[in-house]
Amino acid sequence: MGDDLADLDDDTDNTNELDSHSSSDTDDDGRKQKKKKHAIFNEEADILNPVFSVGMEFKTHEIFRDAVKEHSIKLGKKIKFKKSDRAKVCAVCEGKEDCPWYIYASFVKNDGLYRIKRYVDQHTCTRSYHVPWVSTKWIVKRYSDKICKNPTWPIQSLAETIESENTVNVDRQKVFRARRRSLAILEGDAKQQFRELFGYIDEVRSTNPGTTIKVEAPNDQYRVDLKNKTCGCRRWELSGIPCVHAIAAYNKLDKDPMDYVHSCYNVQTYLKTYGNVLGPINGRDMWPSSGHQILLPPDVKKRAGKPKKVRRREPDEDVPDPK
Repeated sequence: MGDDLADLDDDTDNTNELDSHSSSDTDDDGRKQKKKKHAIFNEEADILNPVFSVGMEFKTHEIFRDAVKEHSIKLGKKIKFKKSDRAKVCAVCEGKEDCPWYIYASFVKNDGLYRIKRYVDQHTCTRSYHVPWVSTKWIVKRYSDKICKNPTWPIQSLAETIESENTVNVDRQKVFRARRRSLAILEGDAKQQFRELFGYIDEVRSTNPGTTIKVEAPNDQYRVDLKNKTCGCRRWELSGIPCVHAIAAYNKLDKDPMDYVHSCYNVQTYLKTYGNVLGPINGRDMWPSSGHQILLPPDVKKRAGKPKKVRRREPDEDVPDPK
């Protein structure tokens, strides 16, 4: 296997040996012979159980790499890419030093796809439960739909499901990140659909004149008064800034909500508030003498009884023991 790997960089694609489906050769009698058709890897049907063979073709570099990773996870093998670029991809098994398994594919320019040129389908290593390709990205790709159907799926239960279905060990932190990403994708799709809701309403009204459409949000209905700048949620009145309901109404009317923010937030109001600046004054020794009547401080009546030296404690405070 070492000699094969050493010759990868010097290997050139022999398109005459493994050519496209539509190519043909001419025999000694001048008759055309059709080339043997090569199997094309179906990503949707074959990705869960990839089976390789020499001559198999892949549409993209990423599909071939994903298929090799899936093979590594399914069989529990520590497969590593020795070479991976847009021209050539080679992977070997590092589960055991002398494990002969390896696969090599290269890009065929005439067909615009990747084709397996060499493949040794033999493992002498034992199964490993620690496969490096069980990543957060892989978990999202395989279990995103199930996570979205059950958003409250506990991390421990999700991890045990992944381990039992694939016979691998999975890090709980990766499971946590995968669930968070899956739910973020779900939330993003929902937000996008709600953004397009008013556009859908306008389209229905334009194509179906006279149609009445009513949009309701359960337990979240508020009356917005744009004239008096009030809303049923009362956030607009308390802050002086239009709430989300008022902003939605202004957007519907094609008006800028910034024009309806309270004047106390304007730059002009700020400058007016701090426009009168009190200049510095001289010290007391330099004050001029005044001929006004001398002012006396107010009389403070002294309360009867001995003044208290200990502060009043709150009802829930503990009273310290006297020494």
